[in-house]
Amino acid sequence: MRALCYSNKEMLKILIGILIGLVVLGGWVGYQKFAANNRSFVSNPTPKAISLATVMPSYSASFSASPKVNELEATAYVNTKAGFKIKAPKGWKVDESGKLGSLVVFTNPSTDSKEATATINVVSEQTKDTQADYVKKNKDALPNFLANYKLLVDRGVKLSGGEDAYMIGGTFGQGSLLLENEQLIFLKNGTAFVVTATSDQSVWNKYQTVLEKSLMSFGL
Repeated sequence: MRALCYSNKEMLKILIGILIGLVVLGGWVGYQKFAANNRSFVSNPTPKAISLATVMPSYSASFSASPKVNELEATAYVNTKAGFKIKAPKGWKVDESGKLGSLVVFTNPSTDSKEATATINVVSEQTKDTQADYVKKNKDALPNFLANYKLLVDRGVKLSGGEDAYMIGGTFGQGSLLLENEQLIFLKNGTAFVVTATSDQSVWNKYQTVLEKSLMSFGL
């Protein structure tokens, strides 16, 4: 495994979209466990993969078998402060509280489970990287920090406005808990936007179409 040298801020920022998904799907207890463990591994100049047992509460996921929902809201959500727009899946909840530094978080409506089963969030940061370098940084970091991470999506995409963006995604998990995600990465004028869609892998096929439609609706 190649040694990676990132500052505390950089490591957290690279993973923030995924961490928000973990918090929404697994609860704040999972985040608090990560934060406690984070103090030890961020000081290591050669980060190692962390087990989700230290990130997530221990529980066996049980989700309702809701039908596929492939529609987006007719009107895009607009964040005037951060300067972006995106269409959320129809009927999903909108959270602008800024938890963990998010710009917005969308979650699917309540189900029989006490935990949300799918979520989308948007984060951003200033960077001097090119889009290609920023993507590479993310791809290099994820398997170092997430146990059992498997890259499944790795391709360039065109947004609806014709801009070039990049999509990465994969699976990661521990024991009975297995998650899947896709992340849209888009850089413009020194700002990197990362839009992350996450769900339990057992329901990924039900949400994949609408999650990808939502990510591809992102624009400035």
